[in-house]
Amino acid sequence: MAWHIFCIIISMKPTILIIDENTFELLRLRKILSKEGYNIMTATNHETAKNICDKMNVDYVVGTKRFWECNPKSFPGKNLGNENI
Repeated sequence: MAWHIFCIIISMKPTILIIDENTFELLRLRKILSKEGYNIMTATNHETAKNICDKMNVDYVVGTKRFWECNPKSFPGKNLGNENI
């Protein structure tokens, strides 16, 4: 009897949370990054973003300058990005 071992390698792209008040921009970024295989979550305000991070496994948080001025330290342990990337 021959034994065949199949290895499945799954390339898991990170989950990115994008925060912006402009819903058009959120949809545009979601479309672009989803096509590249990233898991995208979006929020239009700080409170929603915090709730998502508290409940979901988010790898990166990207937001507008206005968002970061609000209080980026609300997301401990997250890789935070901003407009300077």
